[in-house]
Amino acid sequence: MTSAKKSLIFFNYSKPNTYSYAGLIGFLDLFPRNDKRFSINIINQNLLDYFQNEENWEKYLEYNQIILLFSLFSEQFLQFTKDLSRIKDLFKETIGVFPLIVAGGPHCTARPHNVLDAGADIVVQGEGEYNLAKILFNIHEEGQLDRSFNDIKGKGGVFYRYNKKVIVKNCQVRLNLDDCPSISFKHRLFGPIEISRGCTFNCKFCQYGNFFKTMKHKSVKSVVDTVRRAVEVKYDKVWLLSPNSFAYGSESNYPNPKKIKDLLSQLSQINGLDGIFFGTFPSEVRPDFVSREVLDSCVPYISNKYFTIGAQSASNRLLKYCNRGHSFEDVLNSVDLLKEYGFESHLDFIFGLPSENSEDIGQNLDFYKYVLKQDNIKIHTHTFMPLPGSKFENEPPGKVPKSIEKIIGQLIKEKKAYGQFQTQQKIGRLIENL
Repeated sequence: MTSAKKSLIFFNYSKPNTYSYAGLIGFLDLFPRNDKRFSINIINQNLLDYFQNEENWEKYLEYNQIILLFSLFSEQFLQFTKDLSRIKDLFKETIGVFPLIVAGGPHCTARPHNVLDAGADIVVQGEGEYNLAKILFNIHEEGQLDRSFNDIKGKGGVFYRYNKKVIVKNCQVRLNLDDCPSISFKHRLFGPIEISRGCTFNCKFCQYGNFFKTMKHKSVKSVVDTVRRAVEVKYDKVWLLSPNSFAYGSESNYPNPKKIKDLLSQLSQINGLDGIFFGTFPSEVRPDFVSREVLDSCVPYISNKYFTIGAQSASNRLLKYCNRGHSFEDVLNSVDLLKEYGFESHLDFIFGLPSENSEDIGQNLDFYKYVLKQDNIKIHTHTFMPLPGSKFENEPPGKVPKSIEKIIGQLIKEKKAYGQFQTQQKIGRLIENL
């Protein structure tokens, strides 16, 4: 279908999905002539709330397509299902047409058919930057995806219905991260700059590492060029995004300090950049990657006062069962070394991991009592959730023992613990059977 009309795209730019949208829309900006094809509405609220307050529905009839984009974590899926049904009803009742629903994100990667059954028209699995752009262009020109659609790139796939049958197009070739912007300059959507994607350790509780089993890195030049351009439009601090920041540039399960130094030293030379945050939330570092050589490569250039360390448990038995690939002694060593260099350690701990027993709980309790006496350690709390796509997806959700709740309460009062463990305990029960 050829038309001078535009397609209208909506997405809600709100936490926790903002980072995804900044990169996806940034990639869409790279294609020529997109201004003639698409009008993008950035909505800073839930899409259902937005449409319930809409007063001028007739304006939507001016467009080829009305496309709603959703990025979904598994904990958002049930609410997405409810909201989507009501949104479709609103469109049908007011203008007699349905919007096209395109969904991606972690839950879509793990359960694409699940999301199709919930009412999505097209589901993008895995690396979605290129595929989303091509889907949108194809829909604008043709009005639908038919069997001939095959222009996809990046590990994952595209799932959609055609003539009531589910069509699946797969690709296993990873994207070049240099082609994947973390920012939409046109729409001024700024997020952390992704420097690495994937993980080689494949922890059993993790959705992400079970799908992206190898690590790819963005080049130093690409990162520096992006940040330099961002600084020109008043982006004065940068957060670097990676599943394991200290693995940047590594081609193995060991750090590459030279590459880390190359990246950070070049970033530090950008005039107008006032802060570089590396190894802090939303990223972390593995405890077994903390060494003097690595710290010497990054400390002179960074602004953070702490590092987030993926500890997960004080029990070596449980760490081994979860396939973490490090010991609790590695955690203690990393804490001591970071203290020597003048940094706090924020330690991720997961309560209620599968097979956790009284001995494991006791080892955690002993460590938390130790933390109460320290001034350089904080606990970042989590409760185990059986995430679809992880090796633990069929395990029961975590339950936080009363003894753990009590001591974590003490740590929170003393500002030595924080996090969403209580909320995650409830979410775990909700997603148990997804």
